[in-house]
Amino acid sequence: MIPHATYYVNLAPASQQVLARSLDTVPAVGYRGKRWLTTTKGGRLRVGCASAPGTPASAEPAEFRLDLEGLLGLADLFRRIIDFRSPFTATHSAGVAATAARLACLAGLSEMECRMMRAAGYLHDIGKLAVPAEILEKPGPLTKHEFNIIKQHAFHSYRIIESLPTLDVVNRWASLHHERLDGRGYPFHYSGRELSLGSRIMSVADVFTALTEQRPYRHAMEAAKALDVVRELGCASALDLEIVSLLASHLDEVDAERRAAQAAAGEDYKASTGKGPA
Repeated sequence: MIPHATYYVNLAPASQQVLARSLDTVPAVGYRGKRWLTTTKGGRLRVGCASAPGTPASAEPAEFRLDLEGLLGLADLFRRIIDFRSPFTATHSAGVAATAARLACLAGLSEMECRMMRAAGYLHDIGKLAVPAEILEKPGPLTKHEFNIIKQHAFHSYRIIESLPTLDVVNRWASLHHERLDGRGYPFHYSGRELSLGSRIMSVADVFTALTEQRPYRHAMEAAKALDVVRELGCASALDLEIVSLLASHLDEVDAERRAAQAAAGEDYKASTGKGPA
């Protein structure tokens, strides 16, 4: 195990300054556990690891490998940075990760793949760091321009995770959650066979979780009502009907895992910010 290391990730230009500001707005997030995050003058993300909190990282970048546990820990740290910008999204990625991981297991993916799916769920909205908080929290309808800004987050997610070639599979599962089977999604307008099973699972998990959450412009839905909407999207060729059927067959089980994960994330958010999620 490497006691001191610094790992650099190149960021898309549109995300650099936003990420730097985000690190400042999440209390103590950079020092949770044995990792911290900063940005360099060149806009790269620096992830430092040390044998004890407060131990300075090496001044020069040192290469190191993350095993699956390390990836999950780092992805969970990103989850906090992503979600804690707003009380309305404070538990979103935790819920998506739990839902997607459970659906992946029910779909027959291996244990390792299910854990990779959880990491992808934590990272799927990392591109939202490039979206102004006032748009994320806007109580009324978005303008066309604001909606286009929101839609760009999926592309930013792809570009950020793309900096780590070894996470290619995780990237596709995470970043394509707004694609549709009929090709009318974004950011790449993929369709049908271009979307892997993991990407299809993430899409269902994201929609279902979002519908069950409170938003500035609507109330949270009960799981059964959210499932009805998910079914409609499946019938409209937006979501994979087989994954939708899997969710329907195991709704109580999947929803219980989502609720537990989001409850834990809510406590984490409250401990970090002093206030509860919306």
